[in-house]
Amino acid sequence: MLNHPLCFLVLALSLSLALIPRLADGAPLASKPVASTDDLNQVMSAIEQKVVATRLEEMGLSQTEVAAKVQTLNDDELHRLASRADQLGAGGDAASAVAAVVIFVLLLILILELLGRRVISRP
Repeated sequence: MLNHPLCFLVLALSLSLALIPRLADGAPLASKPVASTDDLNQVMSAIEQKVVATRLEEMGLSQTEVAAKVQTLNDDELHRLASRADQLGAGGDAASAVAAVVIFVLLLILILELLGRRVISRP
């Protein structure tokens, strides 16, 4: 069965296809983001927020130390930091808290129903 010419043909075709590079192997590399002055300004404004400044002081860092550290970051690190600077919100997200409470209540009702307890809500 293995001496059949069709087996050799399939084997040769498989090996030739394995040697052909995939398209993704020849794809161009993404260029590195270059930090701009906007990135630096965005990071510095985020650091100057009162909530962030207070938290940094609690950790034992002064504004001048933080500013000096930001100046030593390379372009890639500065760009990543600037892209995440908008996540420094002062408060929590009310919608996620409401969603968590609703999910908890629905889960509690489901568990009670599975245990055979009757959940009756009256207006």
